[in-house]
Amino acid sequence: FVLTHLTHGSGKPTLEQAESLAASSIESIAQISESFNMPIHIEYLGYHPSFHLPENFKCALEGYPNLGICLDTGHLNRWSQIHNLDPYRAARELSPFIKSVHLWNASSNLEYRHYGHVPVHHSIDGINGYINVERILRTITPTRHPVTMIFEPSIHHRVEEAFITEGMLWIRRLW
Repeated sequence: FVLTHLTHGSGKPTLEQAESLAASSIESIAQISESFNMPIHIEYLGYHPSFHLPENFKCALEGYPNLGICLDTGHLNRWSQIHNLDPYRAARELSPFIKSVHLWNASSNLEYRHYGHVPVHHSIDGINGYINVERILRTITPTRHPVTMIFEPSIHHRVEEAFITEGMLWIRRLW
């Protein structure tokens, strides 16, 4: 599969403009997907001021079986913090469309800006602002279709290899 993002370009379009832009973009992405016989996953990013709800993405993807969502656990957490919305409800609503998952975490915008993608790990799961990755995975499990897990930690001097490895093994046991 190929992974891409929807973007709204410069400025802040209204919801109607964003929905129109998304519809046009998704139609083009679907045509590319069909012409290359390649599934395309659109990453769920919730940073747009109006086009960020699960319903927005679900409506945009309806009728395009070769397209799906890549649920990014770190961006989902940031979305829930920014918009004060429930990430677990969002995961449940999006689950029929989820084809892949980016696995990482961040407790806050400050941590995200300083350290990037914190590796998933059982010791930080669901505490101190970190999203509960185990709960997210249990939420999307009932869909029963293949979902590709992609570990997406930022690698730098403050991240130990053992911490990343333990997190990966933990996810493997869960999934």
